[in-house]
Amino acid sequence: MPISCEHCNQPVHEQTVICPHCGDPSGAPHDPIALAEISVMLELEDEPEPAPLPYLLESKALPPIEAKPSTELPRAIARRRTRGEE
Repeated sequence: MPISCEHCNQPVHEQTVICPHCGDPSGAPHDPIALAEISVMLELEDEPEPAPLPYLLESKALPPIEAKPSTELPRAIARRRTRGEE
Protein backbone atom coordinates (compact mmCIF):
# COMPACT_ATOMS: atom_id res chain seq x y z
CA MET A 1 0.00 0.00 0.00
CA PRO A 2 1.58 3.31 -0.99
CA ILE A 3 2.24 6.10 1.49
CA SER A 4 3.48 9.64 0.90
CA CYS A 5 7.11 10.50 1.58
CA GLU A 6 7.48 12.96 4.48
CA HIS A 7 9.87 15.17 2.48
CA CYS A 8 8.74 15.14 -1.16
CA ASN A 9 5.17 13.77 -0.84
CA GLN A 10 5.77 11.28 -3.68
CA PRO A 11 4.10 7.85 -3.30
CA VAL A 12 6.38 5.12 -1.93
CA HIS A 13 5.75 1.58 -0.66
CA GLU A 14 4.85 1.43 3.03
CA GLN A 15 8.01 -0.56 3.83
CA THR A 16 10.37 1.78 1.98
CA VAL A 17 12.61 3.48 4.52
CA ILE A 18 14.59 5.67 2.09
CA CYS A 19 12.58 7.47 -0.58
CA PRO A 20 13.73 6.53 -4.11
CA HIS A 21 12.63 9.96 -5.37
CA CYS A 22 14.43 12.34 -3.01
CA GLY A 23 16.81 10.05 -1.06
CA ASP A 24 15.57 11.23 2.35
CA PRO A 25 13.87 9.07 5.01
CA SER A 26 10.30 8.33 3.91
CA GLY A 27 8.89 8.11 7.44
CA ALA A 28 8.49 4.33 7.49
CA PRO A 29 10.19 2.68 10.50
CA HIS A 30 13.24 0.46 10.07
CA ASP A 31 12.72 -3.30 10.30
CA PRO A 32 14.23 -4.38 13.68
CA ILE A 33 14.90 -7.95 12.48
CA ALA A 34 16.78 -6.71 9.42
CA LEU A 35 18.84 -4.32 11.56
CA ALA A 36 19.77 -7.19 13.91
CA GLU A 37 20.78 -9.39 10.95
CA ILE A 38 22.94 -6.60 9.52
CA SER A 39 24.73 -6.12 12.86
CA VAL A 40 25.43 -9.87 13.09
CA MET A 41 26.79 -9.91 9.53
CA LEU A 42 29.08 -6.98 10.34
CA GLU A 43 30.41 -8.85 13.38
CA LEU A 44 31.06 -11.95 11.27
CA GLU A 45 33.13 -9.94 8.81
CA ASP A 46 35.71 -9.41 11.55
CA GLU A 47 36.18 -13.17 12.09
CA PRO A 48 39.33 -14.72 10.61
CA GLU A 49 38.85 -16.62 7.39
CA PRO A 50 39.10 -20.43 7.51
CA ALA A 51 42.12 -22.18 6.07
CA PRO A 52 42.02 -22.83 2.32
CA LEU A 53 40.70 -26.22 1.24
CA PRO A 54 43.97 -27.67 -0.15
CA TYR A 55 45.66 -27.06 3.20
CA LEU A 56 42.89 -28.87 5.05
CA LEU A 57 43.06 -31.85 2.70
CA GLU A 58 46.84 -32.12 2.97
CA SER A 59 46.83 -31.94 6.74
CA LYS A 60 44.60 -35.02 7.10
CA ALA A 61 46.79 -37.19 4.83
CA LEU A 62 43.92 -38.72 2.93
CA PRO A 63 44.68 -41.75 0.78
CA PRO A 64 44.52 -41.12 -2.97
CA ILE A 65 41.26 -42.07 -4.63
CA GLU A 66 41.47 -43.69 -8.02
CA ALA A 67 38.59 -42.97 -10.33
CA LYS A 68 37.53 -45.82 -12.54
CA PRO A 69 36.53 -44.63 -15.98
CA SER A 70 33.14 -45.87 -17.07
CA THR A 71 32.67 -46.89 -20.66
CA GLU A 72 28.90 -47.27 -20.36
CA LEU A 73 26.56 -44.34 -20.64
CA PRO A 74 23.56 -44.13 -18.34
CA ARG A 75 20.35 -45.22 -20.02
CA ALA A 76 17.01 -43.47 -19.85
CA ILE A 77 13.81 -45.45 -19.46
CA ALA A 78 10.76 -44.21 -21.34
CA ARG A 79 7.33 -45.32 -20.24
CA ARG A 80 4.03 -44.62 -21.90
CA ARG A 81 1.37 -43.13 -19.62
CA THR A 82 -2.26 -43.99 -20.01
CA ARG A 83 -5.07 -41.48 -19.67
CA GLY A 84 -5.87 -40.62 -16.10
CA GLU A 85 -2.32 -41.12 -14.82
CA GLU A 86 -0.59 -38.07 -13.46
